[in-house]
Amino acid sequence: MRALSITTLLVMRIATVSIGLAPTSALYQKSPRPARLSETDLLTYLPHDAKLADIPFVQFGPTEETQRTRPNFLYADVDADREQEIIVAYYTPPHDYIISGQAQEEFFRRAHVKVLHWDGQKYVEQWDSGGWGSDFRAGMGPQLDIKEQQLYTDNYFRVTDMNNDGVPEILFTRASFSAEGSQFQAFSWNGRTYKPIALVQNKVKLEDRDKDATKEIVEGYDYKGRKLQSPTVYKWNGKTYRMAKEHPQGRIELSARTLLFLAMLATISIIGLILLYRKKACVPRA
Repeated sequence: MRALSITTLLVMRIATVSIGLAPTSALYQKSPRPARLSETDLLTYLPHDAKLADIPFVQFGPTEETQRTRPNFLYADVDADREQEIIVAYYTPPHDYIISGQAQEEFFRRAHVKVLHWDGQKYVEQWDSGGWGSDFRAGMGPQLDIKEQQLYTDNYFRVTDMNNDGVPEILFTRASFSAEGSQFQAFSWNGRTYKPIALVQNKVKLEDRDKDATKEIVEGYDYKGRKLQSPTVYKWNGKTYRMAKEHPQGRIELSARTLLFLAMLATISIIGLILLYRKKACVPRA
C-alpha cells in the first residue's frame, strides 16, 4: 500500500511538472503570421504622427488619372529569406503649416521608406532609409503623355529585380525643395543591411537597352520635363550602377578626357612613325 502511494505521488508529480512546462515551451513556438496588415495596423510600426505616403500614378492628364495613387506599402521578399517583408513609404511630421489661416501642404515634412521583417512572433523594423524630400515624385512636364509618364512614375516607389541577381531591389524617387530637386535611389540586401546601388539626381526609367536581362537606368528628361538631346544611361557593373552617356541611336559617347587621351596617343604614334622613317632614310646604302 505504501509502495502504491509512493508510485501514485510520483505519477502526480510528473503530471504536474509536465502541465507546468507546456505554457513555457509554447513561448518558443512561432506565432501565426498575419496574412495582411491594414493601414491602421501599419501606422503602429511608424513614428508618432507619421502618415502613409500619397504616390501619384501620373502627374498630368485627365482628372481620373491624376487622382489615382500607387500602393504605399508592398509585400516582397527583399532579403532572400523566403519570407515576405513589408516595405512602407511614409511621411514624418510636420505635415501642415498655417499661412493666412489656411493649412498648406508641408514641404518641410520628410519622406521615408521602412522595411518591416517578421521575426517569428511580430514585425520588427529591419531598415529605414532616413528622411529626405517631402514627396514621392519628381519634376514632370505636361507635354509627356500618360504612357511616357508611367515609365518614370513607376519608379516613385517600387520593388523589382533590376540587376537580375534573383533578389528584388527597393526603388524610390523623392522630391525636395527647388534647389535640391529630386532624387532616385535603389537599395539591395547585402546579407546584413540594404546598401545603396544607385543614386541619380533626377527621375528615371528602367530599360534593358542591351538585351542582357539586366535593366539600365535612363534619364530621358530634365527636372522640368524637357527631353534631353541624348539620354544619360547608368549600367550595372556587378556591384553598382555607373554612368555612361549614349546617343539616342545607342552609340557610346566618349568623354572629353578620353578623346584627349586618344588624340595624344595618335599624335605620339604619328611622330614615332615619322622619326622611324627619317632614321631609315639617313642610313647610308652599302
